[in-house]
Amino acid sequence: MMCEEKRIFEPQLLSFVDPEELHESWIGFEHEGGGRLWECSQLMSVAALVEANRHTIVLMQSSPNRATRTFMDYGSISQAMDGICGLYERKLKEINPTIQNITYDISDLYNFIDGLADLSALIFDHSIQAYLPYDRLWIKHRMFQHLKRLASQ
Repeated sequence: MMCEEKRIFEPQLLSFVDPEELHESWIGFEHEGGGRLWECSQLMSVAALVEANRHTIVLMQSSPNRATRTFMDYGSISQAMDGICGLYERKLKEINPTIQNITYDISDLYNFIDGLADLSALIFDHSIQAYLPYDRLWIKHRMFQHLKRLASQ
């Protein structure tokens, strides 16, 4: 029974590691019959817990008018990504009220995000007890990872 590790991060640095990167770094396990797979799964579960507990504030300005500035409050990054998708879906329904089933792809969602005057996120980092800022490009990258994860479930 062998679990060949292709670790990038040490477990003690878990609180400083982006859970998405940790998950991706552990996917490359080659195992025969299980071996240390339980340890790998345990670390991915810890990463999922860290991810789920990251309070996220999305800051948005829909037009150049400063009066359109708003924020949305979420309990996790995943919920924030769902919230941004929900904003886009509501806009699509407003534009196409007679269409029952509206479909879109990631490029449509990216165009929506790019069409906003401003979009950023503040994500709570427990290790430093502070919010860290993330820009539009980071949000688009995270959105892709989030939707990819949902599609694989």
